Amino acid sequence: MSTKTPMVTTDPRVHSQQLQVWDSAATGHGPYLARATLAGGLRVAVRPLRTSDRGQLAAGMGHLSEHSRHQRFLGAKPSLNARELDLLVDGVDQHRHVAVALVWPRTSCSDIVLGVAHAFRLSERPDTADVSVTVVDELQGQGAGRLLMSALADASVDRGIKRFTALLLPSNAACARLITGLGTVDNDGTSQGVRDLTVVLSSCGGARDGGPAAQQTLDPSTSTA
Repeated sequence: MSTKTPMVTTDPRVHSQQLQVWDSAATGHGPYLARATLAGGLRVAVRPLRTSDRGQLAAGMGHLSEHSRHQRFLGAKPSLNARELDLLVDGVDQHRHVAVALVWPRTSCSDIVLGVAHAFRLSERPDTADVSVTVVDELQGQGAGRLLMSALADASVDRGIKRFTALLLPSNAACARLITGLGTVDNDGTSQGVRDLTVVLSSCGGARDGGPAAQQTLDPSTSTA
């Protein structure tokens, strides 16, 4: 039996479904999987999570609000210990454990990590992965979660993953919209105060190459959620 990873609150607000792949040769910090301008105006990119991001993830946990940490872990969680960081960062192999990071790309220094999304493939059901997403509080409600999960879905589909499953609080409607927007709901039930959601992924999560030439703008005024 797997241990599912609950999802943090994010608001899947987007302007369109397509995202442009970043030109890594032009930026010198590739490969970026997607780029977008969030509703607040910040230009961000998504790339695979790296072991060098470990320090930023550890520090970032302390900057999350108590509410965000509670939504992410379904309980109090002030910090990540070394074993948890080993799992969340060093354990990423981009096959059994797929992970992507939302970053503020910098040319003069390392990318600033602003969020992360994980997909843990189930050993008993290798076509299914438990997913989670965390975004810094300041960027929640600006489309960052949708951008991360779209890129994670694309990467997962490429690796043969067909379903995402997640545990979340029943009150976490924004997060439910986020995951259900990636495909077709296969299971949706609540037990002991926790919602268990499974979605069959569409063939493309929305962050794949082939989008319009202009970068995506994530605009909350156009949200249907």
